[in-house]
Order: sequence, then C-alpha cells, then structure tokens
Amino acid sequence: MLRSIHLALGAAVIASTAACSSYPAPNQRMADAVATSRAAQEVGANTNPQAQLHLRLANEEIERAKRLMEDGDNKRADFVLVRAKADADLALAEAREVAAERDAKAAVARADALQSELQQAIAAGQAPAPTPIGGSSVPVGTTTTTGSTVPGPVQQPAPVVKPRSEGGAR
Repeated sequence: MLRSIHLALGAAVIASTAACSSYPAPNQRMADAVATSRAAQEVGANTNPQAQLHLRLANEEIERAKRLMEDGDNKRADFVLVRAKADADLALAEAREVAAERDAKAAVARADALQSELQQAIAAGQAPAPTPIGGSSVPVGTTTTTGSTVPGPVQQPAPVVKPRSEGGAR
C-alpha cells in the first residue's frame, strides 16, 4: 500500500513538472515588456505620478515573471508578462501625453509671442510684407533658378448653361 502511494505521488510530481515544462518560456513577451518599460523611462514616466505608478507595477511584474520562469512556471510567467506589458504601455502613453501637452503649451506660447511681436510691429508701422498663400515668397510668373515658372492661381472656366428648347419632346 505504501509503495503504491509513493508511485502515485511520484507520477503526480512528474506529470506536474512535465505540464509546466511543456509550456514554452515566454522570452518574446519578456523582451517586449522590458523594452516598453525602458521606453517609458526614457520618455519621462518617472516625472508623472500616474506613469510612475504604472512603470513601477510593470517592473515588479517583470521581476515576478523572471522568478516564475526560474521556477519552471512558464505559463504563469506568461500571464504576468501580459499584465506587465499592459502596465508598461500605459506608463508610456501617460508619459507621452505629458510630453505632448508640454510641447503644445510651448507652441501656443510661441504663437502668442509671435502674434504680440506682429501687433507691436504693425503699431510701430514696421509690419513685414505679407507672405502669399502657400508660403512662397516668389512672385507669380517668375522663373526660378531651377528653370521652373511659379504658377499663378488656377482659373476655372465658367460653366456652360444650355438653354432649354421650347419645342422639344416631353
């Protein structure tokens, strides 16, 4: 009886080990999670509290997945790495959002400064010459150094309206 219990326990251990080792190591998921975590750090996730939280969670999950892989539990490590990649993606998105907002504010400030500068120049009578639509400062019809001629605006012909004939078929 004791011998059959030992055999059953041995078979169970072998079966559970075989089941865990049959699941492939999630090396690609690990690489993806680590790369996204590093990208979030480089973009500045450590400067935003929300991004910092998600980055910390991602890094903790990556470390947990490494331990699980060392223990041979690749399936659980794979699931943990899915969560780690999601947290790293969120940290990266939050960091990019903050950077985009900062850049937008800087652009608005620069536009406001240029507008103010232009208003001062107009008030002083020193307004710059207007730039034609399209941004070209070359007059229409001028031949450039490349030999091409700057075209003027395209004029559409007036539509032709045919009069109805009075005696036509109805």
